[in-house]
Amino acid sequence: MKHLLYLSKMMEECGEVIQAASKVLIHGEDNTHPIDNKETNLERLQSEMEDVLAIFAVISTEYKLDSYTMGENIPKKVEKIVTVVERALEEAIAIKEAVDSEEKAEANTTEEGQEDEAVEEAVAEDNLKKVYPH
Repeated sequence: MKHLLYLSKMMEECGEVIQAASKVLIHGEDNTHPIDNKETNLERLQSEMEDVLAIFAVISTEYKLDSYTMGENIPKKVEKIVTVVERALEEAIAIKEAVDSEEKAEANTTEEGQEDEAVEEAVAEDNLKKVYPH
């Protein structure tokens, strides 16, 4: 039963990290809660991450997990995360450049189309004047 409560607590703390991270993204690192105004969103995120690390330590002890092996594996996992994020950033930049390029081409096409329409209207007016000279 105790193990289940620890797992529930871990889920709760992970949810609070998600909420704090969302506030950093939405409201900015330096903003504070409008009511309590005690800590910035970034400070709140750090506090929630500390809670998660604490519950990880408790669960590791309760379940007799091999924290030594986990500690050895963390640098590899950090490297993997950094690589994935860097790749995602490169892809996002490439997508943004493609979209910007497409929008620019679309704008040029629209301008050219408007110029073509203006020329066609001018030619049509000239032709009408030739046919109906008054």
